[in-house]
Amino acid sequence: MTKAILMMGLVLSSISASAGICEMTIDRKACPGQEEKALAPYKDKGGNPTVEKKPAGDLAECKKKADEASKIIRKGTLTSKTVTAKFGAEDAGTYSDKASCN
Repeated sequence: MTKAILMMGLVLSSISASAGICEMTIDRKACPGQEEKALAPYKDKGGNPTVEKKPAGDLAECKKKADEASKIIRKGTLTSKTVTAKFGAEDAGTYSDKASCN
């Protein structure tokens, strides 16, 4: 019984040890005249740029999350969005998206 508990503890600790934090710095550029509307949601998060921390299993997963986070969803309010990511001490890259302000 004791051996089973120890083995289970080792398995669980090895699983959690492999997971890490993907830290993403997200910088947004508003379309002219849209600054208030575009950046208002981030005022309570410390303004622009913001830093988001998400759990990630490995560097590849962190890169995927950063790429997804770089996509501009609110077209017409943002002209560009850049995400710089780190997974622990490792650089996970810089990802960006651009959109028209029409």
